[in-house]
Amino acid sequence: KLLLRREFCVRALSRRLGISEPAVSQHLKVLRSAHLVKGHKKGYFTHYSVDRGKLKELSNQLAELCEESSDTLLSDSIAILQESISGSLDSSGESG
Repeated sequence: KLLLRREFCVRALSRRLGISEPAVSQHLKVLRSAHLVKGHKKGYFTHYSVDRGKLKELSNQLAELCEESSDTLLSDSIAILQESISGSLDSSGESG
């Protein structure tokens, strides 16, 4: 949720989350490998943010999967996730 609001470096995330910098780095490594988070250098630090396009793409793929399923509870959960993502995108001033 923090990275949906704005970008952060590892140190800032560590302080806000109350976990070690190596732990944050490991989590970011997983998210980067899934292409859900991207980073760019600012001076000595790398600042990370959510790849909103990839997150939206994943949300759409999950929605399609739910449509193929007769499990309405799962489908409802995905709809809520999509609304949440869209709300985050709208409140950040970004689109697509």
